[in-house]
Amino acid sequence: MPPGPWDSPLNRDASTRAPVLSARGSANLAAVAGRDTSREAREAQLEAQRRLGAAGRLALAFEMSAEARGISIAGMRRRNPDLSEAEAVSRLRKRLLGDELYAAAYERSTL
Repeated sequence: MPPGPWDSPLNRDASTRAPVLSARGSANLAAVAGRDTSREAREAQLEAQRRLGAAGRLALAFEMSAEARGISIAGMRRRNPDLSEAEAVSRLRKRLLGDELYAAAYERSTL
């Protein structure tokens, strides 16, 4: 299985290299953020996120996800100038989903 974003060294305890996990078992990005952000800046960021509310935070997450995909596609096309937009999107989907799920979702059946 290819490494995922949770395998980043930023999501690991600096002393033990163990994943930083929340009560639900997922990587706790709030614990990671404290390493390069002042306490005051982090508190201001959290307050701004609280003011957004659930719908605003969800919209922000979708926006950031779309931006990350766009950056990834732009990088692929910069490294491979002959790559079409559609092929770059297809490669990104395959990278994100893995071969098996990508094939099930996007490759046409020969039946």
